[in-house]
Amino acid sequence: MRIPKEHLHLWVQQIADRCNISVARRVNEAILWRSYFLDGARPGNQALFNKVGVHVDSLASELYSPNDVRFHFARNRGTDASIDPILEECGNVLTDHFDNDGLAQMVADAMPWALSLGKVFVKLDWQDGRVKPYLVMPYELGVMREDYNELEDQEAICQTFYLSFEELCRMVEGHPREHSIIAAVRGHLGSSTTDDTEGGYHRIFMGGTQPIITQGTPQPAGFSSFRPSAPMAELAPETAAEIVKMHELWVWDDDRKDWTTFQFVSGGIMIEGELQQRNLFLPGLLPFSDLCPNFIPGNFWGLSEIAPIRKLQDALNERIADVLYLQELQIKRPKAMIGFEGMTDERKSTMRKPNGLITESNFQAKVEDLAPPQNPDAVASIDRLSEMFDKVGGFTATLQGEGAAGVRSMGHAETLVRQGSPRMRDRALLIERQVAALGALTFTLIQNKDGTQHKAANGAEFLLKSVEDTDFTVTIDAHSSSPVFAQDSLQLAVLLKNEGVIDGEDFLRLTHPPLFTTLLTRLRQREAAQQKLIAEHPELLVEGGHGRKKK
Repeated sequence: MRIPKEHLHLWVQQIADRCNISVARRVNEAILWRSYFLDGARPGNQALFNKVGVHVDSLASELYSPNDVRFHFARNRGTDASIDPILEECGNVLTDHFDNDGLAQMVADAMPWALSLGKVFVKLDWQDGRVKPYLVMPYELGVMREDYNELEDQEAICQTFYLSFEELCRMVEGHPREHSIIAAVRGHLGSSTTDDTEGGYHRIFMGGTQPIITQGTPQPAGFSSFRPSAPMAELAPETAAEIVKMHELWVWDDDRKDWTTFQFVSGGIMIEGELQQRNLFLPGLLPFSDLCPNFIPGNFWGLSEIAPIRKLQDALNERIADVLYLQELQIKRPKAMIGFEGMTDERKSTMRKPNGLITESNFQAKVEDLAPPQNPDAVASIDRLSEMFDKVGGFTATLQGEGAAGVRSMGHAETLVRQGSPRMRDRALLIERQVAALGALTFTLIQNKDGTQHKAANGAEFLLKSVEDTDFTVTIDAHSSSPVFAQDSLQLAVLLKNEGVIDGEDFLRLTHPPLFTTLLTRLRQREAAQQKLIAEHPELLVEGGHGRKKK
């Protein structure tokens, strides 16, 4: 795409509008899926049993775990093997940053939302010598071509986010047009109660860690209330702030062969991209990486995990409500009082009391129960709907940790899990590749920002920037991000150890148990002590325990 020299403001707004053409639909979808995830029902309602939420949380925990995520730098074909110690240290550096800078936990926090909404994004920045990740919801980002799956294939991407006026002032501090920008934004906020594109600053409620804009009563002078709708409203923090709506447009510049970043405030107030056209992240790269558990070819946004099971949750809600209503009628039985005369309020009150007794001269007076009989099929229908729910969701009782008839042992159950969940395994591998891509982008950022001298296991000192990206491929070590493959990895490690293919240190690295560093240190100390003992007493070196010295 070629960036024009004239009418730049108008052109930037037009490209941003094209990227955000479906934002209203995606906001509405996000509100719907969020409500089912949190409440198990449409907005404004709440299920007695939120099976959607249980399903999404359980699936998220099976697809990814933030504990002990380890990265491996695989040497590419044609690269000299002498670089292996350096690549091993690069893996250690990335793993440490991924854990200590909060990326591992952010992916875990994002996974339920990625499942619920179809796709989420992690945006990277560098602050105070550390990687700073941000979670970006799908309604906060727009693309030029929604029929392209990959971010890198887009020509333009637009992120929308919100800042307080004070945050904006800090953001433009030192900018050549600092004072004019602040004055223009202040004037825009105070000019009216309406936003130039959306008919006002509407209510904002928190979805995950980010706000969702919903229709509501316009707030005075750009003020907005952070408050979700019922039934979660009573649990949410509430505040008021002077909100500035920001847009960040990333356009691929055919002339520069790089991304150009434009930052502007609603109302056409340009902050970045007017005086100097540049990439605010890294040359040739976008700061975004996506997580999409349900990939659909030709659909950038993927599929919500909730979409195929929503109607089953609705049916469950109806059946459960019916059963509870029938049970209440059995406990609080409606009655027909026939032939009673003079039923005053006092006499009715007596009838409602335990062992209450009234006298009646009419010998034909009687009380009849009107409660309908309990319907056993109503309870059974809940079980059938629940089973249908699990089948459609691809999450069987065994996968959920529940016992199953005919399962003879834990090993048998684990085999059933592995054999009966190909969809689960495929998605776990998909997420693993996406986390690896996030790791690769993170490492590139660290390479460009970290000037620390690092030391490999062989003593070689090097700068991260000196390692060429053509020499390696970033992968997840031993499927360490996925609980689905945890048992497979453990069994393989045990087999290799028993066959003498790997030693104790390799076993620890493959399984990476809790207290890994402590256990590795103790193992090395024990092995060193054994070697010392054998060196001092060679007669102890025997075969088979029969006292014959090794030759």
